Amino acid sequence: MQDHDVTLAEFKGKVVLVNFWATWCEPCQIEIPWMIEFQKKYGPRGFTILGVSMDEDGKKAVAPFLEKSRFDLDGRKQALNYPILLGNDAIAAKFGGILGLPTSMLFSRDGQKIKTITGLVDHDDLVKAIEGQV
Repeated sequence: MQDHDVTLAEFKGKVVLVNFWATWCEPCQIEIPWMIEFQKKYGPRGFTILGVSMDEDGKKAVAPFLEKSRFDLDGRKQALNYPILLGNDAIAAKFGGILGLPTSMLFSRDGQKIKTITGLVDHDDLVKAIEGQV
């Protein structure tokens, strides 16, 4: 978990998927293994996921979740392999606001928002969108 402020500008030149989620959100739990897969597969090609936790208890809720949780990926238990940031409504507003969790936003290498997905992502649609950028 990042202990400093992070901006999208720091990732200029990379394709970035900002994923707003929470530890209590069931659809978020469903898509975490996909996010781990995307980070592994596309990370070497200039892609990263930024997970933004919207848990009200912040670090108190997120740190133990990250420490304990492992997700099934190809039959193996994996920890999250991408940066997790602590978010709030003010941060979400900077991205145009979110209507529910999970919400994912894909940004091109030059920082332009390409796609916003509210609710559980469609794995194959997101693969196509990412592959169109990396």
